Amino acid sequence: MASSVALTIQVYRDVAGEWRWRGRAKNGRSVIEGGEGYKNRTDLEAVIKAIQWAFETRNFRIQRQRAAAVKA
Repeated sequence: MASSVALTIQVYRDVAGEWRWRGRAKNGRSVIEGGEGYKNRTDLEAVIKAIQWAFETRNFRIQRQRAAAVKA
């Protein structure tokens, strides 16, 4: 039976030894990544809990940016 979980958060250490996270879709592809590394895993876990709370409560907004004009 397939998992009903839409996104799995993967916690890992990068080559500099900092803790990072990424979200993987059901197909295993990375679809979202945190842009900051953390020295302590507990700090990273606090961020993940905050993100989880925001999604559960739908307490977030999507900010769209206009594409910049490209000069030739």
